[in-house]
Amino acid sequence: MRRLSAYLFTQGIQNHVDPVDQQFEIWVKDEDQLAQSKSCLEEFLANPDDAKYRTAVHQADSLARQQEKKRQEIQKRVVKINPTRPGKRRQPLTLFLIGISIFVALATNFGASQKWDKPVFRALSFNGLTGKPLEQELVKNNGNLNAMPVRLASVKRGELWRLITPIFIHFSVLHILFNSIMLYQLGGRVENRYGTLWMAALVISSAILSNLVQCVVPESVGGSVPVIINGVLLNPMGGLSGVVFAMFGFVWMKSLFDRSSGFYLPSSTVIILMGFFFFCMVPGSEAIIGNVANWAHAGGLAVGLVTGYWSTLVGRH
Repeated sequence: MRRLSAYLFTQGIQNHVDPVDQQFEIWVKDEDQLAQSKSCLEEFLANPDDAKYRTAVHQADSLARQQEKKRQEIQKRVVKINPTRPGKRRQPLTLFLIGISIFVALATNFGASQKWDKPVFRALSFNGLTGKPLEQELVKNNGNLNAMPVRLASVKRGELWRLITPIFIHFSVLHILFNSIMLYQLGGRVENRYGTLWMAALVISSAILSNLVQCVVPESVGGSVPVIINGVLLNPMGGLSGVVFAMFGFVWMKSLFDRSSGFYLPSSTVIILMGFFFFCMVPGSEAIIGNVANWAHAGGLAVGLVTGYWSTLVGRH
């Protein structure tokens, strides 16, 4: 019976053997193969010692090993979209970023100009130069605040955290409300799916690029020029928008090119966010929504699009 079962297996007929009262039953799994199996049974009963039945045992074992190996390879590529415990979201970094932003918003009275020279705003602004170092920098550049050395004054002095920390500064309740909701929706999904380290890498890279681009492009095309308030060089710009657009770009690319990500963005969401992105660039839009760091949006979106598409290509290889 083992020979017959093995022979059927080599013919592509899935089956298994059950012992019943000192006899054996062969169960064929596909009913459409029953007639072929009966024909094989008749041939086997006519000549059970045929060499093809003896060699079938080894062939069947080899096929079984190949199928098991293929099954294991397929299993390695299986991605569980839903967490083990539905409803539980692991997003400590997302919540931390939102929490810090709310704290900073309250501490700075939502970026009120009266608070720009105070410790919290000074510590987080892209620039925070004061005293003699500021005087020396202004002398070198003839007092031109638009000069690149002045724009990068604090960063040049090694205060590299300022490339990131402006993301915590917000200038209105609506500003932080919108950014917090979108970061929770998009960033939370990224962190929950890919983990906190991947989320942190995306946040840091998008924050650095968005803040740096916004603060170095010419003022004539929407760049942010520093100002001096009570003897302190400061940049009145900030917000999580660049990071939010990075999350949007990343999720968008994953939803288009990586089915294993489990991400899906409705066309309406893409249209709304991209519509907002371009609306902010329209002259006169600041009268409706206030001043917007369009270059920060563009820098963050670029990071998200490139990272989402690039990581998909790497994953395929």
